[in-house]
Amino acid sequence: MTAEVVGGRTGPRKTPRRTKPRPAVSQQPISIGEVDANIFSCPVCARPLATGAQRCPGCGTRLILATPARRVGIFVSAGLVIGLLFGWSFSAAVGAISAPRTAGPTASVSPAGSVPIIVGQTPTPTIPAISRSAVGQAAALDGRLMDAGTSLRTALREKALDSAAVADTLRSLAADAAFGEDLASRMGAWDEAYALSLDLGNLYGSVRSTAREGLAASITNAPAYRAAAQKMLAVLAALPRLDTRLRDLAATTDIKLPGVGASDPPP
Repeated sequence: MTAEVVGGRTGPRKTPRRTKPRPAVSQQPISIGEVDANIFSCPVCARPLATGAQRCPGCGTRLILATPARRVGIFVSAGLVIGLLFGWSFSAAVGAISAPRTAGPTASVSPAGSVPIIVGQTPTPTIPAISRSAVGQAAALDGRLMDAGTSLRTALREKALDSAAVADTLRSLAADAAFGEDLASRMGAWDEAYALSLDLGNLYGSVRSTAREGLAASITNAPAYRAAAQKMLAVLAALPRLDTRLRDLAATTDIKLPGVGASDPPP
C-alpha cells in the first residue's frame, strides 16, 4: 500500500465539504404598513406610530386621533366657552326683543311751562294671588262657622236636645274646618298674613278635632252631644277676634270681604 507525501504530511486526502450557498439578504427596509394609511408620525418626537396608538412609546405623549391630548383639551375648552358666549348673547337678544314694554312714570308740565312734574303711581302691597284668594275665602268660612255656633246655642236652649241636629252641625263644622286649614296654609304665603294664618290654622284644627270627638258618640246619647256642643262653642269663642284681625288686614289692601255671619252680631 502506497501513501502520498504532500508537504511532509502523510495520510489519505480529504475531500472538501460542499456547503449550500446562503441566500442573499435583501437590502430593502422592512415594510411596517401602508404609507399614509396605517402609519403616522408622533407630532412631538416624529416617531412612526401605528394608527390608533394612544401613547407614544418614545416621548410618552398621550394622543387622541394622532393629536396630543393637551392640544385637544385646549381646543375643546375654547369651543365650549365660545358656544356658551354665543348662547347667552342669543338668549339676551331674544329676551330683549320679546320683553313687553312697561309704561314709565308720566310727566306733566307746570302752568309756567318751565319745570316738568313727575307724577308717580302709589305703591300697593304685593300679595301673592293664592293668598289674596285665601283671605276672601277665609272670611266667608268664618261667617259659616259663626252661623254654626248660633245653631248650636239654639239647640242647647231646648229642654230636649235634638241630637241629630247637633250631629249635622258638627259634621258641617268638621268639613269646613278641614277646608279652613288648607286656606290658612295658603294665606301664609303673604308675609303680612303669616302670623294670622298660624292662629287661624290652630283654630280650624281645634274645631275639626272637637267635632270628630263629639261625633264618636251614639246618636241616642243626648248628654254626650250636649257636652260636645258646649265644648264646640268654647272653641268658637276665639273666632270673632281672629275674624276682626282678618278684616283689618284686608282693609290695608283692595281685597273685598263678605259680611259677618248673618246670625251673629259684629264682633
